[in-house]
Amino acid sequence: MNNPTPLRVLLVDDHALFRKGIVSLLGRGPGLSVVGEASLSGIMAAKLMEEFTRQANQRDAAAPRQKDLSAREQEVLTLVAQGKSNKEIAAAIAIAENRVKNHLKSILEKLHPGNRVQAATYAFRQGLAGQGE
Repeated sequence: MNNPTPLRVLLVDDHALFRKGIVSLLGRGPGLSVVGEASLSGIMAAKLMEEFTRQANQRDAAAPRQKDLSAREQEVLTLVAQGKSNKEIAAAIAIAENRVKNHLKSILEKLHPGNRVQAATYAFRQGLAGQGE
């Protein structure tokens, strides 16, 4: 499986000590990469954030979407987000456990979440998690 792309962080704050502390904390987290830090006036910070948001929106538009998943994959992803094991998912939708594993593999390939937990997080963000049982 591919390693997930680290989350890139650009830290902007006028307080150098605060920035250094946050950079120190973020540098310890797996999957995080501090790509820069700056102290800018409010106007410059607003322009920077506008550009950063524009670029993020472009990346999001190009990212794989829920619609790329089959109905069965969406169903499996919903059950994953509810904390179900592969065995429980298989029983819930009356398929073999190996078939659940195949669906999970396909979900991970299509959405590139990195792992099962990140796939569940994606499901929550997309409103697929349902209510659980």
